[in-house]
Amino acid sequence: MSRTPIKPLDRRTFLRGAGVALALPFLEAMLPFNRSWAAPRSRFATLYKGNGMLSGRDNSNNNDYWSCGGNQSGITSLSAPMQSLAPYKNYLTVVQNVSFAAIYPSGVAGHEQASPSFLTGLNIADSNGQTPGQGADDRSVVQLSGNGFSLDRMIAAKSPAPLKSLMMTIGVSNRTGRFQAGQAPQLMTNLSWEGQRTDFDGQQLRDPADAYRRLVSSGLKASGGTTTPPAPAPKISVLDAVRGDLGALMGSLGAADKQVMGGYLGALQQVETDLKAGTAPPPAGGAGACTPPSQAIQNGYAANSDVQYSTVTQAARQFSEIMALAFQCGITDVSTLMLSY
Repeated sequence: MSRTPIKPLDRRTFLRGAGVALALPFLEAMLPFNRSWAAPRSRFATLYKGNGMLSGRDNSNNNDYWSCGGNQSGITSLSAPMQSLAPYKNYLTVVQNVSFAAIYPSGVAGHEQASPSFLTGLNIADSNGQTPGQGADDRSVVQLSGNGFSLDRMIAAKSPAPLKSLMMTIGVSNRTGRFQAGQAPQLMTNLSWEGQRTDFDGQQLRDPADAYRRLVSSGLKASGGTTTPPAPAPKISVLDAVRGDLGALMGSLGAADKQVMGGYLGALQQVETDLKAGTAPPPAGGAGACTPPSQAIQNGYAANSDVQYSTVTQAARQFSEIMALAFQCGITDVSTLMLSY
């Protein structure tokens, strides 16, 4: 007796309920009949730290913060903060001791040059096209020195994902007047560019709750083309909203798929719980865990910032978790996160 095969689960299947459209991770049930696993999709993620990371490598090796040792054959040693990457060192490329030699800082423009140059490789210029090194007024720089796209936007343009790019940043927009008068707002608070003056500062998600809402609405725009998709606030459990569809789905999955879904839903629930409580999950621990600054340093953080130290560290962890989940469920293939200006 012949048996009618069960139709594979569509890759763009969503769990729905109460305004939520929750995308699923890739499951074995989504494979076409008699087909092996599809080629993995490539993802592009940028985590940007203004002015780079302190390596501290010196002759005494006492302050080896963020660096590695090795040769053409591969990585042989990792500094303490990088130990959590040790299991993946065969897949890791560390580029260090580099700088933009042709984009040398001049006056206050030294900080303004960092983020615009990072993914474009271009200098900055004033309205007359003069770069700071050519005598431009450091406080009048308003654009890139040439017409160019940032790397993330070039990759996103070819992505088939529903959300071309998930752009997140910790901190306020310069359009609020946070920085010196005369400094162009997009220069210090934005990594993404499409053209000499076309920036995406206004589209950066600056609140993890907003990024979470984008995640649980599958990155799609609301009807009418608005940029904020309809989704419940974190105080409403997304998993409760889709429980009906979830129960039906889990009953049709095999053991391996149920395990994948369990991990995915658990990570979603953790992010949701942390957003409700206004906290971030504790670090995983191990040799790669960073030691927080002293309490005195943390207390003094607000003197040079709009936000508290604890707020920054919570947001960084929450944004990172959301980025990983967005990649897992295929909402986007490209994401940027500015950890600092």
